[in-house]
Amino acid sequence: KDDIGQVLLFESDDMINWNVINIIKSESKFGYMWECPDLFNVDGKNMLLISPQGIDAEDIKYNNIYQSGYYIIDGDYKTNNYKLRDFEELDRGFDFYAPQTFEDSKGRRILIGWMGLPDIEDLYSNPTTDYGWQHALTIPRELKIKNNKLIQNPVEEINMLRKDKKYIEINSNINEDAYDTFDMIVNLEKCDKLESTIKNCVNLSYDREQQLFTLSFTQGGYGRTNRSVSLDKLNNFRVLCDTSSLEIFINNGEEVFTTRFYPTKDNVGIRFSGENLKGSICIYEMEAYKIEN
Repeated sequence: KDDIGQVLLFESDDMINWNVINIIKSESKFGYMWECPDLFNVDGKNMLLISPQGIDAEDIKYNNIYQSGYYIIDGDYKTNNYKLRDFEELDRGFDFYAPQTFEDSKGRRILIGWMGLPDIEDLYSNPTTDYGWQHALTIPRELKIKNNKLIQNPVEEINMLRKDKKYIEINSNINEDAYDTFDMIVNLEKCDKLESTIKNCVNLSYDREQQLFTLSFTQGGYGRTNRSVSLDKLNNFRVLCDTSSLEIFINNGEEVFTTRFYPTKDNVGIRFSGENLKGSICIYEMEAYKIEN
């Protein structure tokens, strides 16, 4: 009722009987409910993932109806001797919510998010509902900590789906046909301004003077408009494009944008232009994953 989000912390010796041992909460107002909490340690840092509801937008921050992000926890979260650092958003796109993580057999901390959001009917839509389906899950992402920031990158196993490859030097305006589904890696030696269009639907732009990276729609967004993040410098980005989804990893996973998009079948092109722009593009065709019996 007071807009103080909180997480109840339980402990058990036998996984049957549980006791509440603490409450983790914000010091000031920050949402009326923290959905889907996830508490874990990665690279020596205690992390609390939450999806808070009831957060007002602040310029380019918190622009979705509900948010997803994390706190780094200092101190002992099992007692009151803890402190939450600043809340950081996990994903800057339109379609990311309720992420959960697990530790795999290699000791990696893996995150999977829901590529969708509840209660968006008045904001944007998914045309596939006419065919009886919508939403998806993100590609599994390996988590690491760098400079007290959570870094996300696709698990390396995704590379096993790569097939044909195109390599392009960026030295002028580029207009290329892409594959239906692809993994595109863009490395930049110089970049003052960049404009990239994917399948005539989604624009990715960067302005070094404004220190702003923006994802915006020209068509195929079904109500989706634009999302941005502050960025000092654009060194590289990676785009994983499926038939109705984009996952964009910027500067080796420091920032991520996830969105659904709905291009027509004849929209397959990729365009690049910019100022003081030099680098390379590598585009891999991706095959569908098949489970062998």
